[in-house]
Amino acid sequence: MDIIFTSIKEKSTPGVVDISFTASGDSSVENSENFQIHIFEVMPLRDNWKMSIGIGSLPAHGATNTVSAKELQDGLYVIASVTSQTGMMGQNVSHSISGSRWFNVPLSLSVEQARAEIEKIHEARETLATQLLIADEAPEGSPEFTAVFYFAGVPLAHAFLLSGAVVYPVDGALGVEGMEAPLVADLGRTLTQDVPFSFSDIVQRHYRAANRLFAVRLFNIRATEIGKAALFAREFADNIATLIATERGEKPKHCATFVGGSEGYSFYPAIQSYRGNSLAPMFSHEHADLIESYQPIMEKSDYARLLITLFAEAIGERDAAFQYWRCWLILEQIAKKHISSNTLRLRHPNGAPILNADGSSKTTRGAHGKVYQYLMQNNWRAFDLIKPANDGRFIRVEGTDVASHDSSRQMISLWDAVGAMYAVRNKVAHEGRIRRAVHPTPGDILAERIASDQPFTLGFLHSMTEWAVWREVEGER
Repeated sequence: MDIIFTSIKEKSTPGVVDISFTASGDSSVENSENFQIHIFEVMPLRDNWKMSIGIGSLPAHGATNTVSAKELQDGLYVIASVTSQTGMMGQNVSHSISGSRWFNVPLSLSVEQARAEIEKIHEARETLATQLLIADEAPEGSPEFTAVFYFAGVPLAHAFLLSGAVVYPVDGALGVEGMEAPLVADLGRTLTQDVPFSFSDIVQRHYRAANRLFAVRLFNIRATEIGKAALFAREFADNIATLIATERGEKPKHCATFVGGSEGYSFYPAIQSYRGNSLAPMFSHEHADLIESYQPIMEKSDYARLLITLFAEAIGERDAAFQYWRCWLILEQIAKKHISSNTLRLRHPNGAPILNADGSSKTTRGAHGKVYQYLMQNNWRAFDLIKPANDGRFIRVEGTDVASHDSSRQMISLWDAVGAMYAVRNKVAHEGRIRRAVHPTPGDILAERIASDQPFTLGFLHSMTEWAVWREVEGER
């Protein structure tokens, strides 16, 4: 069946055009239904679906039918396809189309002129996709690089262009080959009988189906050296993968990187260096004790399982700013569960009231106050920083016990320390990262001092969060 578009006319109402067409050819589609005309808007980098217009049944041979496309913004458009459904299963059928398919809104160009403009846009797309991207404000004359980042775990059906990049599905998928050999060898050592273990064909197919590949290619990156180009490209590609995850419902896994320039290239798998505790436990039974103690609680309590899972995800977070944000959210969630009042007046461990600038008492109205009060009510201990103060004294964040005060140390009030961590959380929530203030306040200086004192998993916020999580989990026993 051939659908012939005979004319496109503008209506008096802005953004409305009438599209006329006839049909000829194979009569076998007469039982088809739900005919749709699909109109795409022609954009600099791609043609975007704009609307589909239902036309019911086709006109009789030689007759003309007219439909209206409404609410079109100014721009160039193409009638991209006509489809229908046939059979009991509603199988989609695409029909041949010809005639006056190209137009602009408002209708100032002839069909051929609109077609020519659209072809110019299509031809310019490669230039846009390969345009120069500048890393780290690299000056003119700096070398240029290309980068390809490979991701697995999310299927993409189509390639698409972006400014400076292309994202496209890669033929093939990750398989089980590298996994099978060591596992089979271990089974051979573990089991007494000699059985030729291997993953079945169906398992291998399912694994490959779950690990389809796609790539993000950046064509031209200006950078002072290949390492800067790789860092720039990695953030660029990771942002794309994260956005794809929001639509696909699964986050892609970065699996390999290629970065190359005129003087060489690097191609390497995406190995995330281990940054956890590399020391073996002091006693060989520590992991077993941990699992035996808390696995029954996780099986019994969804709340406990939620907290432990969120805490594990926070520890494993690779972005330091997001790590702070995640841990604070856990701590705030726990505090709000137990501190529901907004009017409790806050006091220092020695009983002195905590006051606002106008002399009124600070309360549990906000997250800062609720977290502080939670720590006070549950006897949070003192915390010692590793790096000394400028005068050489060691620094301690006070605990709820007055005895934690030590005149030989520089003391930080618990209220101020919690406020500093809340300030870090706010910087991440509002700016997406931790930035050094141009004109830092005493609070900014304190926040940087505490946040940069030691590795995160040994630091103040991590310790508070860990303490609160296990305290909550124990309460579910």
